[in-house]
Parts: sequence; structure tokens; C-alpha cells
Amino acid sequence: KWSQEDNKFNIRYFKVENGGKPRAINRALELAEGKYLFMIDSDDYITKDAVLKIEEWISEIDDIDDIIGVGGARAFPNMEYIKGIEPSIDKNLGYIDATNLERPKYNLDADMCEAYKISIMKHFKFEVWEGENFSPEEIVLNEIALNGYKIRWHKDIIYICDYLEDGLTKGN
Repeated sequence: KWSQEDNKFNIRYFKVENGGKPRAINRALELAEGKYLFMIDSDDYITKDAVLKIEEWISEIDDIDDIIGVGGARAFPNMEYIKGIEPSIDKNLGYIDATNLERPKYNLDADMCEAYKISIMKHFKFEVWEGENFSPEEIVLNEIALNGYKIRWHKDIIYICDYLEDGLTKGN
């Protein structure tokens, strides 16, 4: 049974007018007091072991300067990978270090989820435009890759989502 004493981290909640995901991410980076940022869409959820896995993965990369974060796989509620096949990772290591631009090479171009080092992410703000609430995340993620940063990707499913017929991803 969970109790408040078991809580290893504080959760702060800030409500702001809906300005789209890019503005929300930029605001989160401004307000964040921790070392890593992990984003969960409001209609999605993480697996029971997701936080433990992310903590373990972070401990492996925390002191590696050219790795900006760690990533795991997203799946549908039936636990099938979004792309239909699992990411290609080094079976001996259990992960692959790759930039966002290398994602197709390792079957990482399906939806993945990442925890990013806030200290580095603060240098890569998401573009926002007046009257527009959407900005492709690839713009920032590719800029991060062009600056030499990699993500340590794992094939473990830690994030569950089900795309809505009228959602941004379906119409992307």
C-alpha cells in the first residue's frame, strides 16, 4: 500500500491557459527545479514500473555530457508497439545511443518517450507563433541532434497511448 512517506519527489501543478504543447514545454522548463523533464500527455499514462526504469536509466547517463536523456517505447493499451515492431537496440548492452536524426535507422521513428536533462533542454526552446498552438517537436529534437546530443534508447514499453481519430498525431 502506498503512503505519502513513500513519495520520493514533489509534484507541483500549474494551471495555465491552453496555448499548445510547445508553450507548455517551454513553461515547464522555466519552472522545473529537478534535473530531468518527462512529458505525459493528458490522455495517456505510464506503466507501473516506468518511474523505476527511468531512474535506473538516468543513473547510467547522468554524467555523460553528450547524452541529453533516456528513452523508452510507447505502446497501445494492448501493449503492442506503436510501429508494430520493437526498436533495434544493442542486445548485449540493452540500449542504443543515437541522435534524433538516427531514429529511423534503429526503428525508433515510432513513438518513443524521453526524459531530458533540463540543464541542456533549457538551451533549446520550442518555437511558438502568434495564433498557433502546434509546433512539430522534431524542430527542436533535430536541432539538439545537430548539436551532437544523443539519447540512450531502450525497447522497454513504459508509456501507453491510444491515438484519437481527430488528434494531432493522426493528422500530422
